[in-house]
Amino acid sequence: MKQILLLSAALLLSAASSSARVQDLPLFKSRNKTEQSTPKMAMPSMRTDAAAMWRPGSVMQYTWNGNDWDNPYGYNVTYNAAGDPVEYTSEMQKAVLEYDSRVTDYVVKETIYQKQNGEWQQVAIHENAITRNADGNVTSVHFKVNDDGEGFEQGFYNVTYNPSGKATKVDFYDSSESMSEPYITLNNIVWDKTDGQILLSNGMEDLYTIFLGNNRVKSASMSSMEMPMPVNVTVAYSGQYGSYKVTAKMMFVTVGTIEYTGLDANGSYNLVSKTIDPETNTSDFDTEKKIFDSWGVELETYNGYRSSDYNEEEWTLSAVTYDTQHGYPLEIIKQKKSTAVPTFTNAEKVIYSNYSDLSAGVAEAVVADPNAPAVYYNLQGQPVTPSRPGIYVMVQGGKARKVAL
Repeated sequence: MKQILLLSAALLLSAASSSARVQDLPLFKSRNKTEQSTPKMAMPSMRTDAAAMWRPGSVMQYTWNGNDWDNPYGYNVTYNAAGDPVEYTSEMQKAVLEYDSRVTDYVVKETIYQKQNGEWQQVAIHENAITRNADGNVTSVHFKVNDDGEGFEQGFYNVTYNPSGKATKVDFYDSSESMSEPYITLNNIVWDKTDGQILLSNGMEDLYTIFLGNNRVKSASMSSMEMPMPVNVTVAYSGQYGSYKVTAKMMFVTVGTIEYTGLDANGSYNLVSKTIDPETNTSDFDTEKKIFDSWGVELETYNGYRSSDYNEEEWTLSAVTYDTQHGYPLEIIKQKKSTAVPTFTNAEKVIYSNYSDLSAGVAEAVVADPNAPAVYYNLQGQPVTPSRPGIYVMVQGGKARKVAL
């Protein structure tokens, strides 16, 4: 449930005029998640009333065909005691999710089934296989896929720790390149804070998360196969909602910046990424803004790319109908406009139904042990490892209080 974003542009790096681009580093690539095998709804992720944990059991999605809502796709959702989805079931397809026992909102396995001759048949397994050391810190994650009995590895990353137990290096390997040497290396890491649970759901495509949650990089150097000359990254954190500014330099010359401004406790943000060509002194900008309600529903989004000779923008607005008694979302209608289509038009409709209050299933999980270390819960009462800026409930020493991370 998390969403965030991007940067791209061209940059000549060496005096020898060998061509390379800052966007070849995943830090400056699109932050949109890789599509899952099954449609994922805009899952309610927060609840104003912490005593309740409402979850929809049924979802219907539609797309706009220019005249009417079309292409209906419906599925049912079941949840675990923490309120995380564990099964999506449509008429012909089913996905079953399993979570890490320590970082309980991190998916480690997704098993896909299709209905054939009236029976569910397993057709694919997507696995994030985690290895930890004796201290419980993550040392590697391998991304494995088995489709129709054919297994292969999409990539993996290894984490190296110093004697004090802090990660100093992360090497990313990608199946599209040689798996014998890292495609991307993050080295000489200095942390603003870290708990050793360095988990990226999509490997280097999720590299932006090193500025969020319990693992926030303060400085590091980055290099890749295509760009062996390291880019030195420094990060300044500020503000209540996880705001930060990243500055990327190469040989003391600034080649890019990323400014993330957290806007509220719901996770709303504005992010501006800039790449700079030092030879021409021109800049390209990527901008993304997202506003969420307290359920995690995107109320509005903006994406824009601007360079010296090109401009492209897209806006999305959501009209949400809420339940009058409990406040949860019942219907979301999204409209979009863009540089090419300058008028808002219907795009997608989602209808939620069959809500249940799962808070009774979390009651035992939130009982505090006065001798236990700090444990964090979201505002629904779910135990979590904070993975994005926001307001959490910290339980420690038998006492609970709200904290902003």
